[in-house]
Amino acid sequence: MEASGNFSFLAAADERLARLGALAERYFFDDAPGALIKLRQMGEFIAKDIAARNGLLPSPGTSFDDTLRALRARAILPRQVADLFFHLKQVGNTAAHEDAGTQGQALQALKIARLAAVWFHQTYNNASNFKPGPFIPPAPPVDASAALREEVEKLRAEVQASTDRAAKARLAAEEEREARLKALDETHAAQEDRAFWEQYATETEAGLKQAETALRAVQAAAQAAPAPQLALFTQLGQQQAEKIELDEATTRILVDDQLRAAGWTVDTALLRHANGTRPAPGQNIAIAEWPTASGPADYALFIEGSCVGVIEAKRGITDVPGRLGQAKRYARDIILSPDETLPTSPWVHDTEQFRVPFTFATNGRPYWTSVLPSGQI
Repeated sequence: MEASGNFSFLAAADERLARLGALAERYFFDDAPGALIKLRQMGEFIAKDIAARNGLLPSPGTSFDDTLRALRARAILPRQVADLFFHLKQVGNTAAHEDAGTQGQALQALKIARLAAVWFHQTYNNASNFKPGPFIPPAPPVDASAALREEVEKLRAEVQASTDRAAKARLAAEEEREARLKALDETHAAQEDRAFWEQYATETEAGLKQAETALRAVQAAAQAAPAPQLALFTQLGQQQAEKIELDEATTRILVDDQLRAAGWTVDTALLRHANGTRPAPGQNIAIAEWPTASGPADYALFIEGSCVGVIEAKRGITDVPGRLGQAKRYARDIILSPDETLPTSPWVHDTEQFRVPFTFATNGRPYWTSVLPSGQI
């Protein structure tokens, strides 16, 4: 039996990271919280490695959160990369403390972890020209939801449509593994599969315990290096961060994180208009896929039951200013009941009337515009 997958490229520089990725992909099949915990471990290990390589890790026992904040404060982690690591920390913490997590969250976390791992590899492993190829979705569980299966099939179609032969071969291997896993029952084959992954996990944890000594050595080397040499990592990291491509589903996950941090109740997978979610007094809530006469808005923002804005969230490579026109159409055409409409509506801008005062367009990075010409909400 062989452990490989979306993170195998990390093995050349550090087998421990590749092992964590392989375990996360395996646990996705039947233990979503376990997958999220492994991805958090990977994110923490990478973050501390980066800190050590920049001479900024006070001790290997420093918390993941403190490590991330230090890296972000020193601009070593570009904003779009820091968001990836913070997401892995948040979902991993919830999984570890509450044994909570869905296969859908695990799939998105796998995609986000791979983006972070690719950035790290390109920036710190002398692999700036590394081409990762498309993400290969792991086998979904037998009882996967329709939405999860749809997302997996979409990702598989993207692989098949690509020209990456290696990715197609890996997808074929994953599909073969999926068929084998589905055929497993409480027989010798099933026991053999479990035994392999239990031993693999034990060996991986043993390897991680040796990381403290390795990080100390990396930290010492960085502290002895000239400052201009360390600055090159920061410069290269920013260049590689600009190349990160997020699909729309991943963009929405990161936008959820940002809205949640700003005090909004949000969950793009669950709090949707089609699921019956509606605003109520006492809430600041972002409801996904709110209907308008020109198509559903990605998010409608409600304060105390009244709509104050709409958000158009598009994949990371989309030109954000070019999407403001679509967001404005949603602000003009949004379908609201009288109770959901602010009493000062509509707002006039040029020759158009808008039912909400604010529109936003984002790819996960800060960018916004207001259609409110003057006055108060």
